[in-house]
Amino acid sequence: MADSDDDDLSLRPDTLAVLQQFLKEQSAQQETEQQGTDIGEDWNLSQFWYEPSTSQHVAETIAKEIEGEGKKRVLFLSTPSIFKAVHQDEALSKQLDYHLFEYDKRFGVFGDRFRFYDYRDPVGFPASYKQSFDYICFDPPFLSQECIEKVALSIEALSHASTRLLILTGRIQWPHINRLFANMRVCKFKPEHPRLQNDFFCCSNYDSEQLGREEEGVSNTASTSSSS
Repeated sequence: MADSDDDDLSLRPDTLAVLQQFLKEQSAQQETEQQGTDIGEDWNLSQFWYEPSTSQHVAETIAKEIEGEGKKRVLFLSTPSIFKAVHQDEALSKQLDYHLFEYDKRFGVFGDRFRFYDYRDPVGFPASYKQSFDYICFDPPFLSQECIEKVALSIEALSHASTRLLILTGRIQWPHINRLFANMRVCKFKPEHPRLQNDFFCCSNYDSEQLGREEEGVSNTASTSSSS
């Protein structure tokens, strides 16, 4: 479960050829993964990763907006493609103390930077992780109230008073975000997925120069949006 999962996804007939091509590419990718850390999305886990341009932009945004004394501790929770963007960028990887909480155990190849995460056990991690992260970038694995409520418990346990939060998810989740997280505002930047058409957005609990901010009133109408 990673980056984005869609509870109500159905494939149209004109997407079958794309799916067949993807499965061929995935088979080749899996062979490559066995040789190293070049892990790709896995549809068997309902994974739908961001466009590479989205992952890179978010990774660079975090690095720019968390600069300060010492290495900042950053958590990527169910956002493996952004974690990979940091890991593969030498400048970013040197700047950040970055970690991944993720359901996909293939990421175990990253050693101590990886911890298995299942949102159904939201605080099932060692005490050493609690209140230890300066920035948390997360994407609840499913577009459901139950999922985001449990992820919120994880975020509460992992963050401290000044932790910066960035959530990327379907806009349909805004009522829950507004209820569960303090001071969240809708960003102008819109994350993109190569294979999904849902209305995705991102929100932060701070004013982000890199991600911008939607005009006042947009977030108030988000609760009426739908996701296909």
